[in-house]
Amino acid sequence: MSTKTCCPVCCSSELTVEVKKGSVRVPFGPLVDVDKQIFTCQICGEVGDFTGQNDHLVDKATAISINHSVEDMLTFLANNGVKMSYLERSLELPVRTVSRWKQGKLSASALALLRCVSTYPWLLEVADEGFKAEASKAHLVRNACASAGDYFKACGINVSASVATASDRETNVTINLSKGFDARGVETTNVGHIFPTYSKVAG
Repeated sequence: MSTKTCCPVCCSSELTVEVKKGSVRVPFGPLVDVDKQIFTCQICGEVGDFTGQNDHLVDKATAISINHSVEDMLTFLANNGVKMSYLERSLELPVRTVSRWKQGKLSASALALLRCVSTYPWLLEVADEGFKAEASKAHLVRNACASAGDYFKACGINVSASVATASDRETNVTINLSKGFDARGVETTNVGHIFPTYSKVAG
């Protein structure tokens, strides 16, 4: 037997309902449409979700976006040369963990981990090397230089960068910016820059 929807303030059943279209998206996931029902009481003017169904609809749409995001993140990693067995081994995950993820069986912490790895795939190399401090910093600097290089090239500046480990305590970073042209065709200034050597603090 269905229950008639009533205003939670005055208990009137004289209501109008409007469908408000919206959408939900999680990181790396697609937009998922959500049609929310908004009730208005014709007696007291109260407006809102009188059935409590909107939260359920949002949760359902969020779950759909999450499931798609997991598939897309794993596909992205695979397309960039990351084998699922390597992902599991480097992060010390149980065998077939990725298979369970593909079935939607993952916790909030596992989802956060997958998002971190998808944002910074080189974290797998850091993990595979035992999270050693110097290795981690070398990977960080190397990938930061690569990102900076992409930015400068987009600005019309020719760039080259190198990262060299001088010792187990020092990493040298050199970035050279040569002449180029900006989007307006104006020649840019010749620039050379050497980052200060990074030294690990003793202790």
